[in-house]
Amino acid sequence: MPGSRISSGKVDSMKTWGNLLTLCIVVNAQVAEFSAENLTFTVNPNFVEMTGSYFFSNRTGKEINIPIVYPLCVNDRQVFPESVSVCLANGQSLPFHGKENKVLFSMPLREMK
Repeated sequence: MPGSRISSGKVDSMKTWGNLLTLCIVVNAQVAEFSAENLTFTVNPNFVEMTGSYFFSNRTGKEINIPIVYPLCVNDRQVFPESVSVCLANGQSLPFHGKENKVLFSMPLREMK
């Protein structure tokens, strides 16, 4: 099953992280099905690191690209993460665009066999 991994990290010991992450993945239900997720939060003295793996199924019979909007909690107490990476399960990096309080990217999704 194809998957993708999103990692984000933020360094700021003076800011709270109570609402660290709100996850919203926009997927057309007719095109792709969200199957599972695996999130890991690592709390360090000066930062919190979140790593996540997300799994989708593609039932269209062909490879497709689906747009993903990944929102982040950004406000006067929490800034946009200092580092963000988006990659496929095989480690291949995907281009993304960080804007205001979200990360946008297009995810290739192979057909389900």
